[in-house]
Amino acid sequence: MSILTEFFVASPDRALEVSGSGPEGAQLPALLATSIDPVRLSALHEVLTGTSGAADVTEDDVLGPELGPTGADGPWLLPFLPDAVSALAAVTDEDLTEVTRDWGASEDMEDLGVDPDDLLEITTSLRDLARAARRDGLGLYLWMSL
Repeated sequence: MSILTEFFVASPDRALEVSGSGPEGAQLPALLATSIDPVRLSALHEVLTGTSGAADVTEDDVLGPELGPTGADGPWLLPFLPDAVSALAAVTDEDLTEVTRDWGASEDMEDLGVDPDDLLEITTSLRDLARAARRDGLGLYLWMSL
């Protein structure tokens, strides 16, 4: 079963407003990226921070606690932590290909089978959303549902 995952930039109040139905159609900067869940985001954070193999990076290093009401099948709304947003925003155009390659080769990403070009597009879009969040003083959020 795949998990519907959407990333978006919003104020905390606006994020809570869309927590039930997700950001689609809400006129928010967003990225739909099925199955890029907290565990896979942790793998990306390991690549970005150079902590692969040195220490266990978990979703708690990337995402804050759930916001708003949730059910057994979701939806779930999680805010990115400021350090995770900064790490994403700091990725240069020159480093995008290497970061994407290393993330795609991680153990947590192997089973997903994402085309490298598609993963590069996802990585670039996540980086751009993080930059927009920092620039505009907003948050970066992950919305998930089964």
